[in-house]
Amino acid sequence: MCKGYAQANLVTLPKDIAYDFLLFAQRNPRPCPLLEVSDTGERLLKYIAREADIATDIPKYRIYEQGELKGEYENVVESTCVLALRRDTSEYHHEFPA
Repeated sequence: MCKGYAQANLVTLPKDIAYDFLLFAQRNPRPCPLLEVSDTGERLLKYIAREADIATDIPKYRIYEQGELKGEYENVVESTCVLALRRDTSEYHHEFPA
């Protein structure tokens, strides 16, 4: 690891379980540090990478549905999971590999 930098994963969750994950991460800061929390449906970051679009600006996305890897993508703009997250009815998890 590079001193002064953090490796991170992007996690997108339905609103009804997001608060529980937030509490889990706050209570476990070493294995699961929070770098930024966005509002529901918001794609642009405000603090750690101002104006970065989380649907296009990450090198690779892995999409899981119910714990099963559904695919790897270079962006998720038109992804059904991103569209579903806008409606806040999805149970998807995104991450990008190190």
